[in-house]
Amino acid sequence: MQGTVTEDGTGAPVPQCTVSASNAGTWIQSLTDVNGHYVISGLPDGDYRVFFQCGETYRNEFHNDAIDYDSATLVSVSSTTAISFLNHRSHYH
Repeated sequence: MQGTVTEDGTGAPVPQCTVSASNAGTWIQSLTDVNGHYVISGLPDGDYRVFFQCGETYRNEFHNDAIDYDSATLVSVSSTTAISFLNHRSHYH
């Protein structure tokens, strides 16, 4: 899984954002680079909840702006498909 984290409204990249993917209680993390890009490699096939923690300026939230684990949109990862791209826009507090 890979993608880019950008600021909601401006589209500016958000560096040093922790992106975490969870499946069955296991969390795998990556950190965005100066361009807001991240890669989480080695994910087994399955459905994941993806969480974005981008510092004190932005809200911590799951993909599609979900505020908690149970309401998070599942993202499917499969080794038989191309690399999954998951972009995210971070919102200010």
